[in-house]
Order: sequence, then structure tokens, then C-alpha cells
Amino acid sequence: MSSAATPPFSESPPTAPRRRSDLRNWISLAGAIIALGGVFAFFLLFVFSAGAGNGYVGLLTYVVAPFFVIMGLVVAAAGYLMRRRARRAASPRYSIDPANPRHRRVLWGFGLVTAIFLLGTALGTYQSYNFTESANFCGAVCHVMNPEYVTYQNNMHARVACSDCHVGSGADW
Repeated sequence: MSSAATPPFSESPPTAPRRRSDLRNWISLAGAIIALGGVFAFFLLFVFSAGAGNGYVGLLTYVVAPFFVIMGLVVAAAGYLMRRRARRAASPRYSIDPANPRHRRVLWGFGLVTAIFLLGTALGTYQSYNFTESANFCGAVCHVMNPEYVTYQNNMHARVACSDCHVGSGADW
């Protein structure tokens, strides 16, 4: 057998290294966290509003939470475009390299901040939901209720929450 013969189990030819996604950067990661928080708040509010008669929760569920989803997606897209522009200029400034120990530590930090952000989103959503049932929200925030709110404050009903009679209580866990 000559040395020019190829062995039956030859290695496949080397392939070009896979290009990293332009979404693997810190700005896009931050945008994804914001969008994830908005989705989380949407579903949390959706659960709160199931069977509840409070119409103000719809404002939070269908306006505020989707705003954060859209804002997060815009930030992620901005990170994508910045990374793409930096890649064209051959600058790895915005990339995430999991093999780099410093990047791994920062990723763990991002994970911790994400968990805290989602916990804060849950607590803030719950508190916002409860605030929509308060007499202060009904009287002071709603501009058409000002005369009724002044009467309510000086009346014997001032000790009864508006939601007890008008919309019903909501998030009882």
C-alpha cells in the first residue's frame, strides 16, 4: 500500500468556525431582561384580573406591561445593530464570550440582577394592582371623581373602601 492512499476512516475536512450571533451582547441581554419582565408582569396581571371586576387592571395589563415588552425588544434590537456595526469594524467590544472567566462572572451577576428584577416586577405589579383599588386612586387619580372624593372624605363612608361597594376586591391570596 502506498502512502498516498487514504485510510478508510479519515477525518472530515476542517470547517470554518461558526460565527457568533450578533444578539450575544450585553445590550441585547439587558433588553431581553426588560422584555422578559414585561411578559412576566403581563401574565401576573392577567392572573390577577381573572374574574375580578376591577377595570383599572386592564390598563396595567394591556398598556403598561406591553410597553415594557416593546421597550425591551427595542433595546435588544439596538444591541443587535450596535454589535453588527462593531463586528464590521472588527471590534469585539460588545460580544459575550462564555469561555472568558470575567464574562462568566458578569453573566452570573446579570442572572442575579434578572432574578431580583423579576421579583421586583412581581412585587411592584401586585402593589400597583392593590393601589388601583384604593380610595386615593379612585378619588385623586381619576380626574372626574374629584367632587365625589371630597364628599367621600367628609362623609361617614370614609372608613369604607370604594372597592368594597363598587368594583369588588381583587387579589386575595
